[in-house]
Amino acid sequence: MNMKVILIFLGVTILIGGGGIFLMSRSPNAARLEKTEKAQFFTDHAIYDWGNIDYGGGDAKHTFEIKNSGEAPISLANIKTSCMCTTAKIITKSGTSPTFRMHEVSDWKGLLEPGETGKLEVDFDPTFHGPTGTGPVERIISVETSDPNKPYMEFNLRGVVVKT
Repeated sequence: MNMKVILIFLGVTILIGGGGIFLMSRSPNAARLEKTEKAQFFTDHAIYDWGNIDYGGGDAKHTFEIKNSGEAPISLANIKTSCMCTTAKIITKSGTSPTFRMHEVSDWKGLLEPGETGKLEVDFDPTFHGPTGTGPVERIISVETSDPNKPYMEFNLRGVVVKT
C-alpha cells in the first residue's frame, strides 16, 4: 500500500473519530459544565507517538500531565476515546475517575484547583482488533473543560501495531 493511501485513510479516520467524539459528548446524560473565567487548562503536550507497538507485548500506555494554570478551579468531564480498544481516566488529588472509553456517557466531573496538577492516563490494547489489526493506529481522547478558551481538549496518540 502506498503512503498516500495510508495518509488519506488516517486523515479520514481522524475526522470521523473527532466528529463522533464531539457528537457523543452532547448526550443528554453527559455532565454539563459551566465555563469558568480565570480557569486555564494546560498540558505540555497533547500528541504522543508510541512508535512500534508489539502486538503480543501487552497494552501500550501513556500519561499526559494536565494542570490548572489559572486562578479559579477547573472542571473536567465527558472523557471519550475514539475506539473501544482504548481507555482513559483522570487522576487528581481528590481521586480517580471511572475508566472511560468510546460510547460511554457519564455524569462524572473532576476538579483541578488553581495550580493543581493531575494525570490523564491512556491505555491502548493492540490485540483488541484481532490478529489482522496490525499497522498504523491513531487514537483520540477528548476531555471537556470549564476553561472558556479550551472547552474541548483532544489528545492524539499514534503508533504502528507490529507482530514481532
